This record gives sequence, structure tokens and C-alpha cells, in this order.
Amino acid sequence: MNKLIVYNAYAEWYHYESKSRGYEDTPEKLARFESEVNKFQKKWPEILEKGDPYYNPNFPVTQAPFTLGEKTK
Repeated sequence: MNKLIVYNAYAEWYHYESKSRGYEDTPEKLARFESEVNKFQKKWPEILEKGDPYYNPNFPVTQAPFTLGEKTK
């Protein structure tokens, strides 16, 4: 199931997680959140360490989106 993610710079998406699930304000919700973080870290450790292989290095993550700058790595 090797699929690539295609990015559209003109797409506008809205995510209102707190409206559907609520805030992480109970021990059960915090435990679920920690579990999700652990799963993410186990599945993609290389990306977390080396960065997104599809992110253009000409767009530094320390500046506003889509502004050219020096590579920061």
C-alpha cells in the first residue's frame, strides 16, 4: 500500500478536532492522545529524525510559508 501524498498549495482545509472530540481534559483523553503520539513515533521515526523527504528545502520551516530562504539544515 505504498502511496505518496500530493500537496496542493491552493487547498484550504479546516480541522475542528476540539469541536467533535472535545479537549484533552480527562485522564482517558490524555491516555488516548499519548497512545496516538507513541503510534506515530513508532511508525515514522526516520521522518521525525530526518524531516519530511518531500518538503522543499528551499522553503525553510523557520519562515512564513512559501518564502525562499537559506537551507537551515
